[in-house]
Amino acid sequence: MPFRFETYENAIYKHHLGSGMQWTQVARWAFMNNLGQSDRTVICVKQTNNDTVEIITRKDQNIGIGYRWFGTAQKGFYERITINRKEQSTAIDRMDGNWWEEDTFIGRRDTFYPEAREGGKEQMAFVRHDFWLWKP
Repeated sequence: MPFRFETYENAIYKHHLGSGMQWTQVARWAFMNNLGQSDRTVICVKQTNNDTVEIITRKDQNIGIGYRWFGTAQKGFYERITINRKEQSTAIDRMDGNWWEEDTFIGRRDTFYPEAREGGKEQMAFVRHDFWLWKP
């Protein structure tokens, strides 16, 4: 097996956001975050069912040294944002690709959803799931 800078890590982190945070604020932030930058493009917006919207964005990036050496095309950095009104949840998937893997893969998933806390008080939960981490 060749030496790799990233490793399959499967690390999960969970936090709770402020008690006044609403799911609509998170959904709006997920869509609008970095959208005004010149290197961001909305690729696709589709409604998968009555309650779910899926948005795919692309960020242009510089060609890395590995791509220059091996002559393969680097097409950009993709994010898939899934907003579900029924569950009041938002998921942001970072789609990664590198010259060791032929197909793209999910490198990170951020999930936001309402969760009942102690005393029955509802708060927005934030879960970050890192599937791959950079490790020198």
